[in-house]
Amino acid sequence: MKNKLGLAALVMAVMMLFASCSAFTSTATNSVYYTAGQNVGSALRTLLVQYKQNGKIDFSNASTLLTLASLASNYQTVKGNLTNKDFYRDFANGIIKGSTQIVNNSNVDSIIGMLGGTNWSDVSNQANNNGTASTNSNVNDNVTSILSGLVKK
Repeated sequence: MKNKLGLAALVMAVMMLFASCSAFTSTATNSVYYTAGQNVGSALRTLLVQYKQNGKIDFSNASTLLTLASLASNYQTVKGNLTNKDFYRDFANGIIKGSTQIVNNSNVDSIIGMLGGTNWSDVSNQANNNGTASTNSNVNDNVTSILSGLVKK
């Protein structure tokens, strides 16, 4: 009887351990980081459609600038807290979901890195200068590099 009680306690302890660990590995789909990630992923998906159709991104197109502005503002909203692994995971999972799996677990980290290396204030500069590419080469280069990496070869 004593052994059965001990075994039952051990089983309960293991079950509680698994339950608590799963709480730490799930994504908070209602978090601001997940939502921002979904918006970034959706913007990347929209830009990728244009990139595949035209072989380039038209950085003078008003619709493209709005998509870039959405991408930029959503990234800027969360960038200061991405050193927190839980926030980063939520953001990454949101990007994957928002891109409808165009971005995946194997490339999401490099895409977030490229987003972080982009001077998003240039998006405003470009909009104010009617899409003059020279004022926005950092955004042009990084977005084009991200999209070319997402195109299925």
